[in-house]
Amino acid sequence: VKKEGLDIYILFDTSKSMLSEDIKPARIEQAKNMVDRILNSLEGDRVGLIPFSSDAYIQMPLTDDYQLARMFLNVIDTDMIAGGGTDIGAAINLAVGSFQRSAQGDKVVLIISDGEEHDNVSLDAVKSIEEENIMVFTIGIGTEKGGLIPVFNSEGQKESYKKDQQGEYIISRLQSDILKQLAEAGRGSYFQASMSGQEIDSIIDKILSLKGRQYRSDRIRKSYQLYQYFLGAGLFLFLVGYLLIERRDKK
Repeated sequence: VKKEGLDIYILFDTSKSMLSEDIKPARIEQAKNMVDRILNSLEGDRVGLIPFSSDAYIQMPLTDDYQLARMFLNVIDTDMIAGGGTDIGAAINLAVGSFQRSAQGDKVVLIISDGEEHDNVSLDAVKSIEEENIMVFTIGIGTEKGGLIPVFNSEGQKESYKKDQQGEYIISRLQSDILKQLAEAGRGSYFQASMSGQEIDSIIDKILSLKGRQYRSDRIRKSYQLYQYFLGAGLFLFLVGYLLIERRDKK
């Protein structure tokens, strides 16, 4: 039994700006819905999840268990990683390092973010990728007009909006330029999320058009039941023997 597919790491932005509601119901919920639709379209491909904000970690290593992937996806929130800021470069380096240890098929890095990265180290991280079969795709979540960042209390209720040190409300806007540069440097494509979600089909078609490699080959011993032939022959001989004994008794 041979299995072929892609190795896909999904880098999921969990910074506080992903709470912005310029895309309803919120950026982070829209991103989750997109990932769920992508999982529904995969077949035989391995996927892993790396949430990131000020830092990054592998939440789920590469697996073809999509039900498990959905369980991890559902618990992603903006409180997973402490600290502010967005470090896409750390997530990229983590994905590349994990690929080198375990990946066997063609490799895809899918970055889902609003692009609000203060230090542009992610572009250097992509340009430093030496393996030619790693492709980087990016999805921009948010709008150029932007939106306020909600602040929730301990009970999960919205109580205010985030302000800067001068007391002004912070408006988070989609920074698509860095995401486009990452996709170009990684020989992939950039997509912008919309309310309708029409771009998801294009994302799926683009990713699945890549050639997958065989990453697992299992040998299965398959047994066939043959006892019925011997049982039939035995019953036949038993019947013949019974008839011969009965005829001999009559004589």
